[in-house]
Amino acid sequence: MRDVDREIPEETPETEIKTIGVEYASPRIGKRTTAVLIDGACLILSCIILFMLLFMGTQNLGLYKDAKNTIHDVEMSTGLYVQPEDGSAPELLTDRYEDDSVITPGQLNEIYSDALDDFFASEIFFADGSGISFYNQQKAEHTDLFYKVDGLTEDDPGQYQPLAGANPEDLLDFYSTCIDNSVGFLTNVPTYTEASQTLMWAAIVTGILTYVICYTIFFFAVPFAFRRGFRTLGMAAARYGRVYVDGLNPTAGRFALHFLWSFLTLGIGFVALFIPVAISITMAMFGRFSQSLPDYLSNTYPVDMTHDSIYFTPREYAEALASGQAVSSAQSPEEKEAQRREEGDR
Repeated sequence: MRDVDREIPEETPETEIKTIGVEYASPRIGKRTTAVLIDGACLILSCIILFMLLFMGTQNLGLYKDAKNTIHDVEMSTGLYVQPEDGSAPELLTDRYEDDSVITPGQLNEIYSDALDDFFASEIFFADGSGISFYNQQKAEHTDLFYKVDGLTEDDPGQYQPLAGANPEDLLDFYSTCIDNSVGFLTNVPTYTEASQTLMWAAIVTGILTYVICYTIFFFAVPFAFRRGFRTLGMAAARYGRVYVDGLNPTAGRFALHFLWSFLTLGIGFVALFIPVAISITMAMFGRFSQSLPDYLSNTYPVDMTHDSIYFTPREYAEALASGQAVSSAQSPEEKEAQRREEGDR
């Protein structure tokens, strides 16, 4: 197992400075994996809950309400939507009659056909008058359902009529598909596009804010509750923490630097196609001291706390030594490094 060796200066009664070696075991991969799973689960669950709460507030903003009302007005102007009796958001015709067992397929075909004729003839959605021509082209591709009326132009809604022997179910399937696909033409109205973008950005901004808040809580605020080792919930459960290069507990400023590097490399690693995340995992698994990328950049080290504790000051460590709660390393880091090299040359 790889060890993290550091030296802690201790003041002797004679005010002499001597070096005391301190040795920590690196946490096993299983422990670190457990911590990642716990912290990840907490982060995801909290993000979902907080997003739902924040988005409820976002939906009450005037800008959001205006955009939603604009979308509803445009939808109702298409003739492809109906307003529910309870006054909620407009429903697409196909959704409204999807489970209706009273209206026959023949009656639905008439309702859908009239709505589609009005929609494709609307100058609101087809300013150049190309709507009917497009709709007639769709009918022309289904010779088993429609026949062409001689003498009528392609911009005439009556150019194609249903065949007398057409299967009502097949006709209904054609009209339903046309209605579902026609929703995409609503973007031809600038106000609808702008309102849709407003709703989209409202959700995106709320999502970003939610993620930053939750990430800060679980990876910055929570470690201050487990300040000895600045552990997350997962690290506390797995019983390991982190120390600074001098073998002592990191200062608040040093941990803040670690958090910053953690957020930039791991928290938003998806911005760089998760490359920093992959590098960090590789370093943690195969690096000499099991440091992740944020640990390396902030000069901190993960250490196992199953049998060892992390100390805030040299005096605290010296008192632990005196009471037998800690055992100093018999060799200094330099001596151990020299021994490793000698063993490697043999």
